[in-house]
Amino acid sequence: MHHGQNKILQIKNLHVEFPLKEGTVRALQGVDLTFFSRETLGLVGESGCGKSMTARAMLGLVPEPGEVTQGEILLARKDQDPIDITKLHPDGEVIRNIRGADIAMIFQEPMTSLSPVHTIGNQIMEAIILHQKTSKERAAELAVEMLQAVGLPDASRQLSTYPFELSGGMRQRVMVAMALSCDPKLLIADEATTALDVTIQAQILNLLKDIQEERDMSIMVVTHNLGVVAAVTHRVAVMYLGRIVEEAPVEMIFEQPKHPYTQGLLASVPKVGSKVGGRQAGRLQTISGDVPDPLLQVSGCTFHLRCPRFMRGICDREVPPFIETSEDQQVRCYLYSEDVPEAEKAQTAGGEGPRG
Repeated sequence: MHHGQNKILQIKNLHVEFPLKEGTVRALQGVDLTFFSRETLGLVGESGCGKSMTARAMLGLVPEPGEVTQGEILLARKDQDPIDITKLHPDGEVIRNIRGADIAMIFQEPMTSLSPVHTIGNQIMEAIILHQKTSKERAAELAVEMLQAVGLPDASRQLSTYPFELSGGMRQRVMVAMALSCDPKLLIADEATTALDVTIQAQILNLLKDIQEERDMSIMVVTHNLGVVAAVTHRVAVMYLGRIVEEAPVEMIFEQPKHPYTQGLLASVPKVGSKVGGRQAGRLQTISGDVPDPLLQVSGCTFHLRCPRFMRGICDREVPPFIETSEDQQVRCYLYSEDVPEAEKAQTAGGEGPRG
């Protein structure tokens, strides 16, 4: 199941809280995730569910006044004990070396991550010199190699161009080149292709796939777009309000989604050939309601406020445990619990329940 079998990073019971004047926002409420080499993990959910916060925590970049209140993020190291990223000083040398060299991130909008006043060559070379301690000449050679690897035409000439001279798709490729220039073990792509048109998205994602094979890299794709997930991931973790509610190989998520939230997300994907924008568009089956206000402390399963299969007195009491529905699939939902009577479950499967 795990292609490389090498564990690169493990997140255990991660909690991140923001103490605000109005109350405490529990951004992450016990996240567990394991990343393996040569595997792409998709982290999926609506915005405001904690996907980007998970990515930021992995880089030691939880914004103020947020803090990790519990849990560990263990980065594997050769011949040494793993290092816990949550224990590192956010501006210290150790985490600065990890960012880029071990874990690199591609952000949503390249223009915010690329400096407008420096050439592309300078920006990539700077990253290489910082982490690989090479000469300028060698860094320039590597920069050209990286730009060639991501399919930038006439790479050596592109070193002297500025970001604004390139198209969005090309800028995104430059960002990928920068992220890869330090040969990271884990690459995080945070909604990295959202702004691009579909064909360019596919090109960039396929590019990541090819590079992953060559480099034994692990990739985390953070997205709300299930099409992206279908195209490139091996395994999917579905996140809702700071918790992972289901995790399974990508085929299982699409063919037999178990959690009502996962079922709702899949049902709201426009089917190929449906007339989006026409009268039909409004009829896509979507999940009722919105992600609740983060200050609202929801007891029990956080999804119960929107769930068509809600069981009163069960789902609103305690957080459901992870239940293994098969060797590879686990789901946080009482519908699969042997402790809940079948009669209770059957009552909820009425007309509006997800078609599973």
